[in-house]
Amino acid sequence: MPYEAHPNLVTPSDDSILWRYMDFAKFIDLLENSRLWFARADLLDDPREGDLTEAEVSQIRHSAPADLAEANITAFRKLRRENFVNCWTTSGESMAMWDLYARGSAGVAIKSTVGGLKRAIVDAQDRVFIGVVEYLDWRTDTPWRNNVLSQYVRKDFGFAHEKEVRMIIWAAGSSMPTDVEAGDLARLHNLIRPLLVQRTGVERSAWRKIFEAAWDEASRRRAKPGLAVPVNLPDLIEEVVVSPRSKRERDLVERVVHKRYGLQSKPVCSSALSYEHHSPA
Repeated sequence: MPYEAHPNLVTPSDDSILWRYMDFAKFIDLLENSRLWFARADLLDDPREGDLTEAEVSQIRHSAPADLAEANITAFRKLRRENFVNCWTTSGESMAMWDLYARGSAGVAIKSTVGGLKRAIVDAQDRVFIGVVEYLDWRTDTPWRNNVLSQYVRKDFGFAHEKEVRMIIWAAGSSMPTDVEAGDLARLHNLIRPLLVQRTGVERSAWRKIFEAAWDEASRRRAKPGLAVPVNLPDLIEEVVVSPRSKRERDLVERVVHKRYGLQSKPVCSSALSYEHHSPA
């Protein structure tokens, strides 16, 4: 079974209700292809995703020689190319979440449960972890647990309203250059290494940076933009909720869910925040 518990992650109980907001195009992609998109961490909107806090960076720089400290910080940041997340919320229905992730009259939200997610991903090719996101003061907190996965259930407290739960995949080594690319880089390194003995420390440092930059660029080209993970729709979807701004879109969503994709047992509901529910007399 692809879901795997992890001691550094807090996974909610199986009956915990989760929401995922999306626009209509992403909803159709989910139904048509029976897949969820896991986004690569370093391509998400928040540049701090998977990163060390400012306090942790300062701590590393004060506890190790400069070169070693910077190498460690860079290594942590490069791992963001190999970690992928799919995000849900425990916040229930929220106008802020509609506006952030499903703005417009055709937006939808899927209601599921933690247990439903676990059952839905049984055919995934990679291990999938589930964890509650912890919200930190990015300037002062130092909760580093010496574990890669714990980096991806941390966000700045400015996102605390999202009350996020994440599915995480660590595709270790997926951004490593191919054998051909690594061979070319290794040959370059072996070619210049004997010449560096005769150079000054400044020149050796410059050449090392050139080599590291070439390796890093090969890694960027190799890294996957995300992972499409197969899911079992009946297990994943408990209910579909249509945007509060919807006027006639609810009927369309219902026809699509029930008739085109055969999910007749899954309710399609209007939002509890629907403007129609609160229109003046």
